[in-house]
Amino acid sequence: MTIKFLSWRRSDIVSRSQEQAGRLGRQLTLVLDNIGDAAPARQNQARVLFPAASDVVALKPGAIRHLAPKPNTPDAETTKFVHVDFTEPDLPWRYTPKPSLPGQGGLAPWMVLLVGTNDDLQTGGGFVTKVTEDVLKTHRLDHSHRWAHVQNEDGVMISRLLSPQRLVALRDHVAAIVPAFTAAGEPMWSSDGQRNFDVLPALFSWTFQAGEEGDFETLATALRLRSASGLGVATLNYRRPVANVDVSLTLGGAITSLASHPDQPDEVRAAREDLDVLNNRLKDTAPGDDPSAELREIMQLPDYGGLWCENTTAVQWAKSMNDDPRHRGVAGLGLWMGVVEQEALMDAAVKQAGALQDVSQRVSHLAAGLDAAKRLWRRRRPESAELQLRVCGPAMGRMLAEGGGTVLDRVTSADSTLDSALFSSAAQRLLRNGTARARFAGGRIDRTAFLKAANRAPARIAKTPAGLPHVDGVAEGFGERPLEEALGLPEMDRRLEDILRKFAGRPVDLEHVRAFNEALKDAFDRDCSELITFFDDFLPLEGEPARVVFDREMMLEGFAQCLGGALPEGMSSEGLESALPWPEEPDRRRPIDVSRLAEAVNILIDPTQPQPPALSRVGSTITGVDITTLAPPEAPIGLDFPTWTLLNRHEREWLLPGATTIPPNSIVSLQTNPSFVDAFMVGINTQFLSEMRWRNLPAPRVSTPLRMFWGYVNHETDSRDPDIKPIGDWPARPFGAPDADDVGDLSHQHVEAGDATGRQDLVIAFRTALFRRYPSTLVYLVHPLPGDDLDTLLKATPDFAEPPGGRWQRRYLGPIFFGQMEPDLVFFAFDIPPSKLDEYWLVLDEPPSELRFRNDKGMDWSTSAQFANETIDEPTRVAIDGAELEAQALQP
Repeated sequence: MTIKFLSWRRSDIVSRSQEQAGRLGRQLTLVLDNIGDAAPARQNQARVLFPAASDVVALKPGAIRHLAPKPNTPDAETTKFVHVDFTEPDLPWRYTPKPSLPGQGGLAPWMVLLVGTNDDLQTGGGFVTKVTEDVLKTHRLDHSHRWAHVQNEDGVMISRLLSPQRLVALRDHVAAIVPAFTAAGEPMWSSDGQRNFDVLPALFSWTFQAGEEGDFETLATALRLRSASGLGVATLNYRRPVANVDVSLTLGGAITSLASHPDQPDEVRAAREDLDVLNNRLKDTAPGDDPSAELREIMQLPDYGGLWCENTTAVQWAKSMNDDPRHRGVAGLGLWMGVVEQEALMDAAVKQAGALQDVSQRVSHLAAGLDAAKRLWRRRRPESAELQLRVCGPAMGRMLAEGGGTVLDRVTSADSTLDSALFSSAAQRLLRNGTARARFAGGRIDRTAFLKAANRAPARIAKTPAGLPHVDGVAEGFGERPLEEALGLPEMDRRLEDILRKFAGRPVDLEHVRAFNEALKDAFDRDCSELITFFDDFLPLEGEPARVVFDREMMLEGFAQCLGGALPEGMSSEGLESALPWPEEPDRRRPIDVSRLAEAVNILIDPTQPQPPALSRVGSTITGVDITTLAPPEAPIGLDFPTWTLLNRHEREWLLPGATTIPPNSIVSLQTNPSFVDAFMVGINTQFLSEMRWRNLPAPRVSTPLRMFWGYVNHETDSRDPDIKPIGDWPARPFGAPDADDVGDLSHQHVEAGDATGRQDLVIAFRTALFRRYPSTLVYLVHPLPGDDLDTLLKATPDFAEPPGGRWQRRYLGPIFFGQMEPDLVFFAFDIPPSKLDEYWLVLDEPPSELRFRNDKGMDWSTSAQFANETIDEPTRVAIDGAELEAQALQP
């Protein structure tokens, strides 16, 4: 796309006109010539005046092509000029009462675009009802030639008017197109705002509201890299004076800093030892009057992991969850979120439970149907292939064949002796025992014999009419072999028929003639060049190539010559044709191998095979449930619900500790915290399962109904991915073992195969109005190739398709998750190890928008074409070095 700007445009007749009394006009020569009259033509001069700006009272709707900003826009950018586009390229200068002078750099338009706040400019009834002196001063008519230009975009020309008025943020504005000249041809107002009009017509007007200060470019360039020191980290105080324990522990939030947290081995050990004592089960003391009474356990701290582990003290991750105050605190946070939002969660669970009952019923019906089908198949399936096809044959119309079509179409084609009607429901009714036809047949119909008869090869056509001698009879009388046998014709006929079928209808050209001769040589082991002489009659002279059409008589004569050099004495080509087994139109139908057909159909229907079709069809839509058993299936409830939203709603400070301290216009590099996610999900599932059991919903003890914390979107499946595996599938390695899995271990995470880093993903957080005002902003990472410089990154078009080498070979990486904590605080997660941030660039692309012109690049340009070229707004792309992001984030 190529755009060029011109300062103005006028028709030739208007350009060569002169000003007269406030309008343009010119002297025209009129010639009066009466055709056929010998008198000479008469000439006279006439003065023609064109319309003036004051003659125009309104603009037709079709004259306006585009308005920017559009009417009623709520957030117009304050850094862009207001403009209006016209369909006709000469419209703004058509009625200007000034002649166009050769070499003139600018021509004032006859109309201007006034813009002001609704306090400074008002319209009504086709007139400007209020306009302040400040608005008129801003729109100086001696500079109006700069505000109008012509745009040529690949041959499509339009005209445009701009207003030099800057918009006031968050204020309502009015835009009006008004004439710039009075009826006398004088400017409507002077450069100091003095009016030369009593009434100012409004040829067209609209209203809109300006947004906040700035635009994408100003907001993006205002962003600054910030240190993550103190972000994502909270302090947990553990105090129990009775045990003389008072320690402060560092705890990371769901999003935490890139810096590693201090180990604090002494403080952690003291807190864990004390919690270990508190976690011991205590029982009530026995009443004095009944020492043998059973002791009741005293309610103590929640036993996190007890729903999934038989003994939480013997499993590494469960013991850490209960003994480490940091993990127990996060698990308690998840439990509290389950309490606060229990009604919303239970509403979703109840809806799913009802749907699961329907699924359970249908799966039970499937299992019962499969079991009954297996029993019937073993007991009642006929032995013969013909009877098996009678039972299963009608289903062939619904079986897809390889290469397209159905099995029924394939086995009843033009080359088959079978007819599709044999397998119709009407044929099945006709062949039932008890019908009238069956009674006349002796009470029963032999269906096997019926299908065999229908599948019989077509009868051979007699070689000669009845009563006439045949050459084979003559040969037999003389003790000779039949002519067919003597010449070897039966086998040769089959070969020749295959060759003819292969070449019939193909273009007649030298290539196919040679190929046909070679095929004959291969089939008959002799040179048959005489046989193809008939091609000469069909070689095309021009136009489309001819098609092979075999002439029977010519073919027989050539074939006889090829075989024996001449026909037997006294035999014509007609006699040889009668000796060959060719009817007038050969019947090429062949019987179907019924046994093989029945075997193939049985395979597709057999319910006793390990994976019957019905099971495959239904099983492809259901996962996690055994659909082969007659026992009622137990489908555990599982909600597709990102639980981080609960944390963001009620305890935002734990989502990103210190988020409120991030200053405006900031970028911070952070990372996700798998340990926090593990502990939170254990806590919220503990509470959710208890509530489900309380409300009598199906809640197997080892199920995990909530598995999503972030709920990353998988763009390949167009669905959300869970963050954790079912808690019951977490390894139950013993406490203290060298390879024991602790809270946040990779084995607990639901990650793609080959992802060795787990879900400790990179997070880029922004505090800016940019994404609120431009929500379609494209944010991505770029892995530069060797030799790439910043200019290459800023001009290259991103390609997010996964390369053949897999996801780890990607050059462009889009975010796997986007979240908004506050209107101006957003974050993007990327599935790369945070430690490799220095290998990437962070890029922000401005969303595509219409053509606009910036008002922050000056206005003192000599021509309107130069003004347009200098102020046109180019799309903004911001690239930030990942090494700088990482270094700034790690600063103390």
